Amino acid sequence: MSSPKPLWRNVFDLVEKGVAPKLESMVGMSEFADLISVLTKLRYEANKRFEETTQNLLHVWNLPAVTDLKKLSEQVSSLERRIRELSKSIEDMKENQAE
Repeated sequence: MSSPKPLWRNVFDLVEKGVAPKLESMVGMSEFADLISVLTKLRYEANKRFEETTQNLLHVWNLPAVTDLKKLSEQVSSLERRIRELSKSIEDMKENQAE
């Protein structure tokens, strides 16, 4: 035996039943795809400008921005890789001398 649906679910189902067909017909239109494309581009540009403005403000206050931290992280990773390579070379040299 299933329990009765909560009130919010009944309200949701009622609203969804009336709205869903209209929304489904809108989503299928080419204009909807064009609108989504334009909105996506606008969002990208807004995020890009926000990041640039934030980066400039942080640099004015002599604070690192996300891009600075990414570069630093890449440099640390590169150094760690190089240290591993050098350590391996040293170990190989030690093994060759021991033979």
